[in-house]
Amino acid sequence: MDDKLLFDLMAVGNEEAFKDLYNKWKELVYCTALKFVKSPFDAEDILQQVFISLWISRGKLSNVENHQAYIFTIVHNKVAAFFKIASNRNKLYKHLYESGSNESRITDEQLDFNERNRRFQLAVNQLPEQQKKVYQLSRLEGFSNAEIADSLGISINTVKSHIAAALKTLRKNVGILLALLGS
Repeated sequence: MDDKLLFDLMAVGNEEAFKDLYNKWKELVYCTALKFVKSPFDAEDILQQVFISLWISRGKLSNVENHQAYIFTIVHNKVAAFFKIASNRNKLYKHLYESGSNESRITDEQLDFNERNRRFQLAVNQLPEQQKKVYQLSRLEGFSNAEIADSLGISINTVKSHIAAALKTLRKNVGILLALLGS
């Protein structure tokens, strides 16, 4: 089947068309992602995110004219989100490390990468359920605000509000964690 037909069938919710499109494009999408992220695990994750995005936005697929460009635009966006998330995570860890005072400096021995990640996940898990879902889809999965709004059935402004509130809470909780670690 050609991509136009598969996109049209997916637009009306045809799961077989989705499977056919996935089987047709998975290897090329995976290899493209792998070329950029250099990790088979991360490339597989991006592959899944690309097809989740396609399924979430399936109602718009019948309007797509250039199917290959559409798919690779999603790949590009997911790869960019991957690097943005990695960069933000590294900045956060660097900030956590550098923000300790002289008497409560956090050393590498006290707080290795896994421990920092565990503590950060504890802070994320303390968020209200909807805020946590929105935050994870946005910051950890790389979904756009529109994709999140579509998948959760909420407005884009609500998504933005949840993200802002989650970030405010996480900043506060990370500060508390730093104080606890320093004592």
